[in-house]
Amino acid sequence: MGGDGGTGDSGHVLIADAGGSYEVDLGSLFVLDGCASTFDSVYLCGLDLSQFSVAWMLGDQVIGTDIRLTNISTGAGTLFPSNSGYDVTLSVTWLGDSAISDNDSAVVNVGGAGGGPVPISEPATLLIFGTGLFAIGIIGWRRRRHRIRGPDGIGIVEGRRARL
Repeated sequence: MGGDGGTGDSGHVLIADAGGSYEVDLGSLFVLDGCASTFDSVYLCGLDLSQFSVAWMLGDQVIGTDIRLTNISTGAGTLFPSNSGYDVTLSVTWLGDSAISDNDSAVVNVGGAGGGPVPISEPATLLIFGTGLFAIGIIGWRRRRHRIRGPDGIGIVEGRRARL
């Protein structure tokens, strides 16, 4: 995490930090956060960024110019349309007396369909199936034990005459 760092003639040190790896569900929103980037050991999110140039890149395309990009969409019609890994680069430049630049890359892993069915493990499936069979057995057992009065008023249990 973090770029190699840029050091200018003025002795200032700039380190870009794109945040590492991002795990995102397809169809959901996510944030690209470069706030861990530092200039002279001070986080950029705590500084006035008017002296800095910031760019988030996906390939050759600039996708944002803030240190923190929020509400980035995934899915059809977006920059992150399918289940895949996407390499993004954060480029930070200090525009002071001697320009200093640093870059850092992160991977956005877009995975399964958000809001889709949750996979159930095999033991849980067997537990659910077994519970259903047990319930059906209890219902059948209660029906067999339940006494039903026939048309002649004699108690019967499942077609057999019962002793009253």
